[in-house]
Amino acid sequence: MLRSLLHRLVGVRASRRHLKALMQYSTPAKLANLMLCEEEKRLCIAAPKSMPYSCEIDAANVCNLRCSYCPTGLGKEGRSKSLISLEQVERILDELGRFLYIVHLFNWGESLLNPRLSQIVRLVHSKKIYTSISSNFNIRKKELFERFIRENLQVK
Repeated sequence: MLRSLLHRLVGVRASRRHLKALMQYSTPAKLANLMLCEEEKRLCIAAPKSMPYSCEIDAANVCNLRCSYCPTGLGKEGRSKSLISLEQVERILDELGRFLYIVHLFNWGESLLNPRLSQIVRLVHSKKIYTSISSNFNIRKKELFERFIRENLQVK
C-alpha cells in the first residue's frame, strides 16, 4: 500500500529513494491526509475534506528562451511576468505546509531566473517538504549553482 501511495505522490514507479523521502518527510498529519485524499479520490467525493499533498508553486512565469510551442516563450500566457516572493511562498506554506509532501517549484517558467530560489528551497525544506525543479539549464550564472552546492540544498 505504501508503494501504491508513493506512486500516486511522485507519479513514477516507487524506488527506494522515493520510499526514503516519504518516510523522511512524513508526519502523522501528512500521512492521515494522504490516505484520506486517496480514499476520497477513489470514492469520487464531490466535496473532499482532505487537503492537497502536492503543490505547484511557479517560482517564475518568465523564461530566457523563446520556444515556438510554449505560451510563456511566445508571451501568450495572459499573465503579467513576475517572480514569486518569499512572502508569497510563506503564505502558501502557512496554509498548506503541514499537509504537503512535495512542492514543484516550476510550471510555465524558468525557476532559476528567480534570484530568491535558494531561499525558497530552504524555506520549503524547513517545513519538511520535498522539492523539485525543472529547468532548461540555459542559465549561465555559475554563482547560482555554487550557492546551491555550498548551502547543500537538495533539489530533485
